[in-house]
Amino acid sequence: MLKDDKIYIQVPFLAPHAKIAIDGWTMGTTAQKFVFDELSKRLGYTFKRPELLLQALRHASYVNEQDDANLEDNERLEFLGDAVLDLAISHLLMERFQDAEEGTLSKYRALVVDELGLCRVALTLQLGNYLLLGKGEEQSSGREKPSILADTVEALLGAVYLDAGFNKTMEVITRLFASLLDRVETEEMIHDFNPQWENIRTSRREEQKRGRTKSGQGGFLVSERKLKPLIVPIFIPNQGCPHRCIFCEQEKITSQPGEAIDRTHVERILDQAIHSKDFDRKRKPEVAFYGGTFTRLTLNLMNELLEAAAHYVKLGFFESIRISTRPDALDENRLEVMKGYGVLTVELGAQSMNEHVLMLSNRGHTADDTVKAVRVLKRHGFRLGIQLMPGLPGDSKERFRSTITKVIKLKPNMVRLYPAIVIRGTELAYLFQKGRYEPLSLEEAVEICAEGCVRLENQGIPVIRIGLMSSPTLLEKGQIVGGPWHTAFGFLVRSHIHHQNMQKDLPGWGVVSQIKIRAPKREISLVRGYKNQGLQLIKRKTGAEVISVEPDDSILPGHVRIEKI
Repeated sequence: MLKDDKIYIQVPFLAPHAKIAIDGWTMGTTAQKFVFDELSKRLGYTFKRPELLLQALRHASYVNEQDDANLEDNERLEFLGDAVLDLAISHLLMERFQDAEEGTLSKYRALVVDELGLCRVALTLQLGNYLLLGKGEEQSSGREKPSILADTVEALLGAVYLDAGFNKTMEVITRLFASLLDRVETEEMIHDFNPQWENIRTSRREEQKRGRTKSGQGGFLVSERKLKPLIVPIFIPNQGCPHRCIFCEQEKITSQPGEAIDRTHVERILDQAIHSKDFDRKRKPEVAFYGGTFTRLTLNLMNELLEAAAHYVKLGFFESIRISTRPDALDENRLEVMKGYGVLTVELGAQSMNEHVLMLSNRGHTADDTVKAVRVLKRHGFRLGIQLMPGLPGDSKERFRSTITKVIKLKPNMVRLYPAIVIRGTELAYLFQKGRYEPLSLEEAVEICAEGCVRLENQGIPVIRIGLMSSPTLLEKGQIVGGPWHTAFGFLVRSHIHHQNMQKDLPGWGVVSQIKIRAPKREISLVRGYKNQGLQLIKRKTGAEVISVEPDDSILPGHVRIEKI
């Protein structure tokens, strides 16, 4: 608010309802740091008219409690930002999906700009920290309300538009919504639960606000897709770990602080999950403890956490419990406790089956520990998952091939592939900056993971995850300093495999100048590849321009039919 030629803003993270005066938006270094430097850095844009930024952060509840009749809330900016966002996302979708029909584009747009999508952007910006709220909203956790966060994102975009015009706003939107657009392209927009969004209701609105979605053109229904198992993760970053591995920074990977968890923490996450409209028992929900070494927690804490989760299993909300641990952290007593509470699956962070790689990565266990752990877990009747990390120090394509061979012999029930990336603050980052470690390139990682995936799945071992999941903290600028990071890494691998399989269906070089491609509907995105890179690859290999890619479910999965023009 304006008073004595000064602007007062609320800085809630300094003290409750603390206010700092800023003369001409240049004084008051603490407020300037938090509001301008930090938010501008996250936004990727610095306002020429900072009063627009202030208005975008000013909720109506705040204005209603002020004496200044000229003070304006963010609702008009929200109205403008809503329209600008729709136009920008529509433009970006048309660029990506050049053959998509209007109805499909409308569905995609609804998925990107629904309340959950906007809240994801708000959390990435940590926008809740900067809101100007009235006392009532402050006391009722207004900084965490999905509707307020979503509306503020739109207001912020409206402010950028007024400050710099459409082209600059388009740049900001392209950057902020990149991961959401990638998730549309990879068909991953049926959101799983994650505690980093624990204050966000993950249901999509049946009616998109202010007429965003036309009747019959809303977001995808779950019934339109193959139902995938639903895992509700509870992260225990680094807890129980005997030391920090060379590549590990769990707090940044999961966006969860390394604070201790207890029964109340587990109950809060599971309560929020089961009350979400996205919660579907047909997807066989499962509680999972990730991010630390579960079987090295104290026995009392293990019992407390498992008892809390088992209560929800007994009530019928969840099918079972799974845990993640190290190969050298198993003992008979703890395994019996886990069985008693309904733990069905144990995932082992093996990372590699090469002793040299394990030593250089400071894992603290051997490949033989993994073999022994697999035997023990199978003897106790657990379903077994193995997590592997190609590209660690000392690894190579040949060594990882050998790792895959050894894992196939162990016959796990599932595998996850997480190519090593370099995260700021890790020992691996230090080695990378000193020139003592060279990570895989994106192309190398895709090729290595594609080969490993094919070999595992040809032996009946499903690969249930390829690449790390995005998190707000991990996506902050400068957190990933090297390595094959890509928000759609799993899709890149699956598309690569698909293109290898369809080579036999393609014409030879120079046979025709133009072709149409027909493929099963669910595989069209794989044929097109990320941002149509698959079509560019086909052109390089055949010399033919791809005129269109059309659905045809009479074609066998993994194949295409070519129509020569």
